[in-house]
Amino acid sequence: MATVLILKPPSCDDYNRNYLRNFSLNVRKGILNLEMNIISPLHDGLRMNMNFLSRMSNSTSFRNYYHYSLDMCNLLRYQTINLFKRWVSTFHLYGNFKKTCPIPSNYYYIKDYNINELAIPSFLFSGYYRIFINMVQHKYRNQSRDFIIACKVEVHIK
Repeated sequence: MATVLILKPPSCDDYNRNYLRNFSLNVRKGILNLEMNIISPLHDGLRMNMNFLSRMSNSTSFRNYYHYSLDMCNLLRYQTINLFKRWVSTFHLYGNFKKTCPIPSNYYYIKDYNINELAIPSFLFSGYYRIFINMVQHKYRNQSRDFIIACKVEVHIK
């Protein structure tokens, strides 16, 4: 099983205060804690975009490695098991996240989650990564989208 070491604390300071009253994410000694107050419901069209950059151990620059975009409501709605569905289902064991959309306004949390319980996909070999995650809420009627939150973290997978 791979070990994940956090090289720089997660940074999620950029969030839309029309959707979130507060957002706190920290990882200390491999234990993740997250708290947020959603003040505007999230519904179909909620997307999470992840961009993985990698670097060699003897380099300081990162290069694009992998990009993935998830329809979060479809992920919750359908029972197909994939890597991301496994991640979300393990988060349910440590918090109070909704298992379906819409996601109503409420206080949500993850407490004392060991990040080394995450199944690391085979495309992420041992190495150094910078991961950018952002969430947007698409509004289908007028084809617009609202930014919700952006986070960045640097990790070493061993």
